[in-house]
Amino acid sequence: MMPIDGTNIYGNASKYRSIRFNRTEELHENLTTAIAILIECAETADTTDTDHQVLPEEPARAG
Repeated sequence: MMPIDGTNIYGNASKYRSIRFNRTEELHENLTTAIAILIECAETADTTDTDHQVLPEEPARAG
């Protein structure tokens, strides 16, 4: 396509790296589930996380 003023605009799309729309939907679903799993793991780690600076009971009584 050539505009009236003679300007050429070239695209920079790669036919090897392009993704079809249905593939993007599939990737979006996969990423959404992966993120949900990671958030669930992080929340589980937060609830079971203990304070590592606390001494066990025996050394705490001895001091």
